[in-house]
Order: sequence, then C-alpha cells, then structure tokens
Amino acid sequence: MCIATATSEHKLRGFTLLELVMVISILGIVGAVALPRMLESSDLNERGYANELASSLRIAQRIAAVSGCEVRFTIDAQHYSAMQRSSEANCRAKIGAWSTPVRTTEGGALSGSAPNGVYISPTWVIVFDESGTIVGNLPSRFSIGDLTLAIDRSGTVTVQP
Repeated sequence: MCIATATSEHKLRGFTLLELVMVISILGIVGAVALPRMLESSDLNERGYANELASSLRIAQRIAAVSGCEVRFTIDAQHYSAMQRSSEANCRAKIGAWSTPVRTTEGGALSGSAPNGVYISPTWVIVFDESGTIVGNLPSRFSIGDLTLAIDRSGTVTVQP
C-alpha cells in the first residue's frame, strides 16, 4: 500500500491576501460608481406608467361598450380616473354628475397615480360613448416623459418611444 505525500513539485496554489484585497476594493469602487446609474428607474417608471395608462384607457372603453353607459376618463399631470353617471336612468339620458367610479374586475376603482418624477402633459378628459367610441374633441397624443401615448377616435391606444 502506497501513501501519497506532498513533494516540493506539488505546491498549493491560490490567491494571496493582497490580491484578494485588491479585487474586493476594485469591485467596491465600481459598484459605488456604476450601481446608482444602473438602478436609475425614471425610464422604467415612465414606460410602466404609460403602459398602465394605455391599459386603463382600453378597460374604460370596453366598460362603456359593455355597460351601454358613457365613461369619462380624466388624465392630469399626476393621476387618472374613470367615472360613470350616478344612475342607470342618468346614464341612458346622458345627464347628471359623473359621480360613480368605474370598477375593475377586482373591485377597485379604475384610477391610478403617476410614480414620483413622472409627469403627463397635457391634461385630458376623454368620454367614451355607449359603443366605446370617443365623443367630442380628441387630442391626438400626449407625453409621458420621453414617451408618447396616442389614441384615435375608435379608442385604439398605442405607446410610442
């Protein structure tokens, strides 16, 4: 039976303490400089909010068509909301205040707020009639940071860079 022994030819190989300290220092410096730039989220917030707004507009249009009652969708610099008239009689007659929040399938109000640092311009009020078509004047597009949200008279919504 032969037992292997370490000889001078088989030296243990590894990193020195100095090499390890240098690599950790370099990684720390790179992380301190690069990480905040990589985590800059304003572009992601703008894209996410634009997509949320586009989806909410589509939901409001569909609710108007399915319910047979107009939906008023209001967008300003910091938030959006969708409302319907207070009663079915007012809805059919197209009179009365816009006092009933449109509800999502989860039961919450169809509304939202812009993330910090994300602003919308200009302010919009869009009314979808009982068939889901936009009534009245229609701004062709509006800005969310560097993005543009466009909507046509039929209610088709697109987000463009």
